[in-house]
Amino acid sequence: INFTEKAVRDAETNLKYLKNTYEQPFTGEVDPADLQGFVDKFIAAMDEDINAANGITVVFELAKWINSGHYNQDVKDALTKMLEVFGVVFVEEDLDADIEALIAERQEARAKKDFARADAIRDELAAQGIKLLDTKEGVRWTRD
Repeated sequence: INFTEKAVRDAETNLKYLKNTYEQPFTGEVDPADLQGFVDKFIAAMDEDINAANGITVVFELAKWINSGHYNQDVKDALTKMLEVFGVVFVEEDLDADIEALIAERQEARAKKDFARADAIRDELAAQGIKLLDTKEGVRWTRD
């Protein structure tokens, strides 16, 4: 095993990317055939004497596809199963509801042009390690 500080940092970055992908809100309908293509590629990699490198490649291809706007419960379930093969399990935290409530409050403040309150909420979330991303589809958030 090639164990270096850079390898550890890279692994941490990749894990954060996958967690942020996993936690994002659903974006709507997904063509089941497209999803099945990823599942089939993953199964083929695992059937090839558990070719972990190819399996991980498929996981990151799926994550890239998700981040391009293809995410629903079926996709999340498939991603979860693939990650579990490698021992990666993301636990959905109860704090998510509190974060969503603060984001909704921030959106209301912005709509009322109460930018001081909106900025205060953003700062409060940032202090908790939550980064907000304002997109045309709405607000997305990630943990730092």
